Amino acid sequence: MFINQKLRVLIPSIFFVFFQFSAFAATFDDAMTAYNASRYDTAIADFTYLAEKGNSEASYMVGKMYMDRRVPSEFDTSNAIFWFLMADLNGYPDATNSLREYSRRGYRLLIVAIEVAIKDWVSSYRRGHQKTEFPREVLEESKLYWKSLYSMQTPSDARTDALQNLLQMSDLELCREAISITLKVWDGSYRAAGAVEEVGRRDLTVKNCRDILTSAVQQ
Repeated sequence: MFINQKLRVLIPSIFFVFFQFSAFAATFDDAMTAYNASRYDTAIADFTYLAEKGNSEASYMVGKMYMDRRVPSEFDTSNAIFWFLMADLNGYPDATNSLREYSRRGYRLLIVAIEVAIKDWVSSYRRGHQKTEFPREVLEESKLYWKSLYSMQTPSDARTDALQNLLQMSDLELCREAISITLKVWDGSYRAAGAVEEVGRRDLTVKNCRDILTSAVQQ
């Protein structure tokens, strides 16, 4: 589910080529010293600086600080997941365990959404469509994903409400939603995941859905 080995092999030059600091820039040891002294504002700033330069351990520490709420934020969860994914992208092993813990807590869809956004950004960067060397826009998008998925409800409540709503859909409405989600590759909400699940429960195959949608267009 998390960043695969192939992607890790493809992009080291993207995130490590600019891993150079000036004589006055923070070092990882500086950041850890601040962290161990509970100077969390300084630590998060230093770790973030290093993480944006491609330091996988610093990325992990940024994620850990958000996960442990050392720097409380409305977006603790999405920030932590983003940085853990970045650490995982660069091969830091502890990040995978942290992502699994968030998945266990019910945030699998958020992880998938952010992971796909990062992969899309990397692909775009390699084609020369990105001018920056760090996917800052994905970090901002991750906050929107969190708001749309979880800001008003717990994961379990959101999923229950979505499935209840989908039960009321006609086959046509359900097929339209399910195929739309399939084309997007990832399920960006509990409603989306539920649509695919409900299609399966009704035993509506892709061909059935295609026929239903074709008939609707021809009417």
